[in-house]
This record gives sequence, C-alpha cells and structure tokens, in this order.
Amino acid sequence: MIFTGFPTFEKTPTDVTVRAGQTARFDCTTTGSPPSLITWQKDGKSDFPAAHERRMHVLKEDDGDVFFIVNVKPADEGLYSCTATNGFGTAVTSAYLKVIGNTFETTRKAASFGIKALIQNTDYCRSILLNSFQCWIKESVKH
Repeated sequence: MIFTGFPTFEKTPTDVTVRAGQTARFDCTTTGSPPSLITWQKDGKSDFPAAHERRMHVLKEDDGDVFFIVNVKPADEGLYSCTATNGFGTAVTSAYLKVIGNTFETTRKAASFGIKALIQNTDYCRSILLNSFQCWIKESVKH
C-alpha cells in the first residue's frame, strides 16, 4: 500500500444562506492516503443544537461527505468546520451558515390607524389575523 500523506481538500464547503425550516447542505471531499476521518463542528464545538435534535445528517457519497441540517433553525447559524484527519495530520476548512428567520410584519387594514409592528411569534400573528390584521413573511432580514 502506498501512502500519499497529509489530507487535502478536493471539495470544500461554501457559505450558505437558507430560510428557517429549509435544509442546509455542505460538501467536503478529501484526498490523501490513508483515507481521512471527516468530522464536523459548529463554532469550534462538536456539541450543537442540530446534533442534539437529530436534524444533522452526514451522507457518504462517491465523491465525498455531504453534511445536511434539516429543518434549519435560527440557532443553527454559525461557522461549520469540516476536519479531515489521517495518520499524517489534520486539515480544516469552514463555511458559514446564515439563517433567515421567520419575521412577520403586521399592519392594520385601515390606514387611518397607522400601526406597524414587527412580530416574531407566528401564533401571535395568526391570532391577529382573526382581528382583521394582515400578516406576511418579510423577504429580508429584520432592519
């Protein structure tokens, strides 16, 4: 068997922006012999919400590892690192996950009231609908 050495990345994760509730995907592919053990961390820690809640999945594909977080939550936002380790050493590459949360803006139907409010609680937004308010998902990050 011929060993080629230190792990190197063929495919690195890229920064991702997703809405809360969607799926985030990071790719990480290495070369080197012996083969690398791939581990994932968030903000330098192996213990993070998606792992606890079993929303994190790693799939082995022919061209490398794919790291998924399903049903992304605002708490998942952060720097994710792919660490490749073999007998020759360790290599690390990282990418940032930006989560656009569910921000609701409400306005009174009658313009004469002149009321605008930012609401973060979807149940509260639904209850306002019953009182002739309109709710919609804001397309960008809260300002």
